[in-house]
Amino acid sequence: MLIVNDIILPVRKKLADQDEKKWSNEELIDNINSSLIEICRDTLIFKNTIKIELFHEKPTYPLPNDFLSIIHATIKDENCDVKSYDYIQKNYLNIQDHTIAIDGVRLHLYPTSNKSMRFSYNYYIQIEEIEDNIELPLFTKNAIVFYVMHLAHQTQTSKNSHLKTKDYFSLYKAEINMIKETLLSNKNSKKVRTTYQKV
Repeated sequence: MLIVNDIILPVRKKLADQDEKKWSNEELIDNINSSLIEICRDTLIFKNTIKIELFHEKPTYPLPNDFLSIIHATIKDENCDVKSYDYIQKNYLNIQDHTIAIDGVRLHLYPTSNKSMRFSYNYYIQIEEIEDNIELPLFTKNAIVFYVMHLAHQTQTSKNSHLKTKDYFSLYKAEINMIKETLLSNKNSKKVRTTYQKV
């Protein structure tokens, strides 16, 4: 597990700002939070399942505040179809099977139901203080640092800033590819251990 200072210290060193005159901790924390959203979106590392109580008279429900993307949804163990919001708007009178659409902040369900829904989704994490923990593995540290540097150089006006922001974004993408490979390898090794039981 990482702490916020694990990111801020190397970032300040790369920015030559150890005396904290150019960047406040709050500005760097904002950039760290942007990087965490990006990493969570690129890796889909975090998953959660919640129960949503449904009502016949209610076709829309708020999404969780940390929602990134839907994995699947079920009502009484039957999978819901996932369609675009435009599709539901145009076809809701003819929809027979439970169908959902996401518009960014709300979940739309047609036809409505008075059962409960199991809603599985990918989510992102955020931090608030320099003392906070970052609930990510240690091997994601470089990706966070590189993305924060990518953002930091976007706000600078030096002649090399454009090149630096591109370079750090390339470094970030390379790290993300390695992180994905590591996560996939870990996932596959878990499957092997569960398939071949000890006798």
